[in-house]
Amino acid sequence: NEEIRAFLEGPAVASVEGTEFSDSPLRKDIVLAVRASFARVNYQATNAELGVVHLTKSGINDSMRHGYGREKIAAFAVVPEIVEKGLVVRSSDDWKFRGYESFVIAAPIAIGGIPYCALVVVNRMQNGDQNFYLHEVGKLEEIRKLAEGLRSGLAPAQGKANPSFGSLKSIALSIFAVNGGGK
Repeated sequence: NEEIRAFLEGPAVASVEGTEFSDSPLRKDIVLAVRASFARVNYQATNAELGVVHLTKSGINDSMRHGYGREKIAAFAVVPEIVEKGLVVRSSDDWKFRGYESFVIAAPIAIGGIPYCALVVVNRMQNGDQNFYLHEVGKLEEIRKLAEGLRSGLAPAQGKANPSFGSLKSIALSIFAVNGGGK
């Protein structure tokens, strides 16, 4: 975890302004714009540990169904870089007994010059295809504060980490709520 933490607190693997896709006010237009942006990498990205990951329209839709704000929408622009340069921080052999493997890739990114932690979930289907499923972003400083509060017992009960596999809070707690090495 110390190695992962140092990576996430290190230099951003990619940066965005925070205004990407802002000219697309409707959800369907955002999905189409993001899909078109993935054409620059031929709709795929390669992770050193996992191999080729397909950047599909269904993955974009699934990400949007899990909620979205300005930062998450802007971070779509660097999903390929997160997949390519990120580290696998969690895996499941049979996520929710659905018959496929799932992996969480984490990477540091910058949005408008502010450090963020970005996560991309990848599902490896039974036929071997690996598809981007969803992504999340959170300000690194807020993640550190949450982890510190949970570690010290100061955070309220509702602040406890969501046990969901790809939950940013759950991942952050497992990485940042370890003793020592704080910034």
